[in-house]
Amino acid sequence: MKLGTAAEVAGALADVPGPIACGAGAKYVEKLLTPVRRAAKTSTEEVDELVTLLRRPYRLMVAGPSQAGKSTLINVLCGLEVLKMGGFGQARTLKETSVTYSASDSATLRVSFHSKRTVSDWRLRLDNFARRVLGGEQVEEAVSVIAHVESGDPDLALSEETRDYSDNVVIEGQDDVLRLDIERIKAIVYPETKHKGTELDPAVAEEIANVRDHEWADAYRILLGNDTLTTLRFEESWRSRLAGPAKLLGTELCLSRDNTEPEKFDQLVEDYTAGGYSFLVEGVEVAVPEADFQLMDVVDLPGVGNFNDPAGPVAREVMRRAMRERSLDGLLIVLKQNGLDDAVAELLRETKVLERVMEGQTDFGVAVGFLDQMAVSREADLERKNEEVPEPDELLTSLASEVEKTAREALSTLVKEEAKRQDDPDEGDETAENKASQVLEKSHFFAVDTQGAYAHRFNRGRRRSYSESLEESRVPAILSRYSSFAESRHQKLVNKVQLRTETIRTSVLQTLETVLKRCEADALSGVSAEVSEAYRQQLHSARGPLAARWVEFRASRNVLLEADISKSSFTHRDRARRLGAKKNQAVIASCRSSGPRGNMISHNTLKAALRRGGVWTGGAHYLNLPEDLTHVMLPEFLAGWRAAKSHLEQTLELHVATAREILSDLSRLASEAASSVGLETRSSNIDDVCAELTNLTENVAEVLGTRQDVIGETIREQLRKELGEHFEDQCKRVVDSDPGGTGTTQRLLQAYSDIGVEAVEKGAEVGAALLERVVGELITVYRKRLLEDDPVARGYTALLERLEDADEAQELEEARTSLQLWTQKQLETATSLLQPTS
Repeated sequence: MKLGTAAEVAGALADVPGPIACGAGAKYVEKLLTPVRRAAKTSTEEVDELVTLLRRPYRLMVAGPSQAGKSTLINVLCGLEVLKMGGFGQARTLKETSVTYSASDSATLRVSFHSKRTVSDWRLRLDNFARRVLGGEQVEEAVSVIAHVESGDPDLALSEETRDYSDNVVIEGQDDVLRLDIERIKAIVYPETKHKGTELDPAVAEEIANVRDHEWADAYRILLGNDTLTTLRFEESWRSRLAGPAKLLGTELCLSRDNTEPEKFDQLVEDYTAGGYSFLVEGVEVAVPEADFQLMDVVDLPGVGNFNDPAGPVAREVMRRAMRERSLDGLLIVLKQNGLDDAVAELLRETKVLERVMEGQTDFGVAVGFLDQMAVSREADLERKNEEVPEPDELLTSLASEVEKTAREALSTLVKEEAKRQDDPDEGDETAENKASQVLEKSHFFAVDTQGAYAHRFNRGRRRSYSESLEESRVPAILSRYSSFAESRHQKLVNKVQLRTETIRTSVLQTLETVLKRCEADALSGVSAEVSEAYRQQLHSARGPLAARWVEFRASRNVLLEADISKSSFTHRDRARRLGAKKNQAVIASCRSSGPRGNMISHNTLKAALRRGGVWTGGAHYLNLPEDLTHVMLPEFLAGWRAAKSHLEQTLELHVATAREILSDLSRLASEAASSVGLETRSSNIDDVCAELTNLTENVAEVLGTRQDVIGETIREQLRKELGEHFEDQCKRVVDSDPGGTGTTQRLLQAYSDIGVEAVEKGAEVGAALLERVVGELITVYRKRLLEDDPVARGYTALLERLEDADEAQELEEARTSLQLWTQKQLETATSLLQPTS
């Protein structure tokens, strides 16, 4: 039985018309079929999400510095030389490339190109910055400013005047964006600059050198087909060069290696992943016939950190997007002999991927390549010292242990530094150690002979190989490990699908069987008016005290719930205020003595932080009070939410217990009243009311569970927004009003501290208000769906429903018979379609 089939059966049952009935019979049919349709509709929830997840392969991203051997490693893993590999000093991968599974015997290339809309956005961003923002007379200044942005020098960052222009084009991280905009169009116009071994024509080199930065916006215009330009210095040259790329915008390409000359296929892969045209590509996928890739996609990311990588921002953005979409199942960091460099460490910090590693959401690994080169160096050292040289396999084993140990220590140091930077200084050491232990426990380390594996896999000759086979190169261990992760993820999803399928089957069959049993039990008949009236009077007398009990319970619950709202927000607001004040004091104390020599923060750094809304993440001092305060205050508000939720869940339990107790007493009194006039009452009358009460309670509990998933993010984002805006406004005011001169650092530091104090108060009030609002919303849901409901009244009505006049008895009997036949038919159809898988 497939999940899709089960969902179709349940969906059809939710929409199929019931049997035709009229009068009292129609009401009877609708009453019995409503729970059936509700159960069928509810059982199909999450089906689309599960199917989507099951169809999406395990996603492994391979990141690291340029020339670390990422593309070479992936080629070895997939068994084909599909990704371009470059020599020393050349970043060959400029566009992230997905290597997926192909059911055919040949590799397939699929490429989609950016639309004109996207290219127009790039042009507008660069053009607004270089022309309209600074004005025609300041174009030369724009050239200088953009050059400063490209250099990444914080002391040459954009001026306040430039950052505050009306359209707010310059945003956080804009320096990387502008640099990429310029590098992108430069590579599209002159793709030969991105090909290995290409010697530029002197005239072309001179032309590139003479292009001023703001003129690249005009190149974007030509790419988009703008024919109105008349004064562009390089118009003739650029129009001829951009004619081909312009035709690619918004198109797609798909070709097989079997139907294409291998050299042409390989050249196209190089053009769209490592050449200048890669900047026009929105997505590129290479499908390979490697069995181990059936459940796994491997994404080759551009390098970060080395050789002024032009696509470094691309790698960071791809990682950020995967984190947002929660599609980063696995991450493999490929390093060189020198280990975890600053650029890779910054990538891990920016994307916060290690947090997902600790949560068990991302399988993390570190691979250090070029083990053979290390072996050559070690052997030469031993020979120079006249020491015994071990056997090749012993040497590789020894080096692998050293490399893995060094990688572990480097990763541990990174996690500890980041933990201490984010957590309370008083608890930093212990927290840092715990986080480092968690990350290391869930991380995997590999020391591999990448070049040796490449030689063995593709039968390439080498002067000497320390690994005598592909297995000895240790590369297959990487594929084996991540293949097991992919299989485990797939099996978990399969189990979820099977469980959901069985849930749908059980729900459909049980609800239909319940209706069938009810029809068989309901032998309806008329009741005389005298007997009916006597029964009604006795039941009405018994109802009064029970209704009074319910009113008293409802009033007491209302009073307690009101008290819960104010108590929860007040208590946790004060706790959050104390934690925020403590964090503010710690940050200011750190600014006074936390540099490399214990020195005070410099006034330049402090001014830069104030210009950026109180945030500075470079150099020896790290400042981010808006985020720090959010980080320390948020848990307290979440604790308040959990306490309120726990109390409301207890209230739900008490509510159900009280209502059931009252309904049980009502059922007992109804039986006594019926016996006194010679009638029989069925427990199903009250059972229906109890079932509806259970459904209502489950709905409220479901709302609690749903809100629990989003409440933390809601409060976090609101705190970030309020605190961020507060710091931006107040920091700008401080910078604008500061006179400079003697005592600037102390004065600005005190102002930063005062802003933090105000932010703590603001954050406490905002968080308390949010907490009060969300708790109040949940209590409102409880009141509307449960407290406003009167189970006594509904039970009373249900007990009278079997006392129909004789004129209605025929309608009810005909409806019962029709519904019985209809249900039997639906049950037979569902049973045949929903046969369990053997």
